[in-house]
Amino acid sequence: MNDDKDSIAEQKDLWSAALETFCHQVLSVRRVYPKETFCSTRFLGVHCQACRHPGVVEYISETVQVATSALFEGDSNEVSLVIFDQEKNVDHEKYSLCLLQKPRASIEQLEREMRDLILSVCTLGGMHCPAWSPSITFKILLYLPTKNSKSEDLSLAIKEGKWYCPNTDSYSRAEEKRRPVHHMPKATCQFYFQTNLTRK
Repeated sequence: MNDDKDSIAEQKDLWSAALETFCHQVLSVRRVYPKETFCSTRFLGVHCQACRHPGVVEYISETVQVATSALFEGDSNEVSLVIFDQEKNVDHEKYSLCLLQKPRASIEQLEREMRDLILSVCTLGGMHCPAWSPSITFKILLYLPTKNSKSEDLSLAIKEGKWYCPNTDSYSRAEEKRRPVHHMPKATCQFYFQTNLTRK
């Protein structure tokens, strides 16, 4: 029984580390922040970039912790990073990880899948990168199909006001046009990219 708990804890730690790396990589590849704000690092042998800005580091770390808990409890099956203009209140690009099943696998399998996921972000470097306005930033979203939450971390974050539910009428998920970027071989997760998201 303890072995199962240790295994799940290890998997959650790996998912959390992978999601953090994923967010930093997207911000670097899409040039959301200046190149000099990033430093070189490695994740499972893959050369990566990590933003050094304290506010960005803290936001990603705290948000990913709650998101990972929600994913493992089955409260959510999708987490997204959205690049948006906070002055114009317009979403430009959205990067979504959609879980096709609960994130349960051997550590070795998960490591391979997480490594491939991070490598897939590098393919985004070949896309045209616009000259972002000074008011460009990002946010991390967690899709919650129901209002009932089993995750203590998520429930506490909502109660304390650190997480909130936005106006669901801002845009419809059903109308989103997604471009697949990466599909994990064991059908654990899919990585989608969307662009030109105009909020009504």
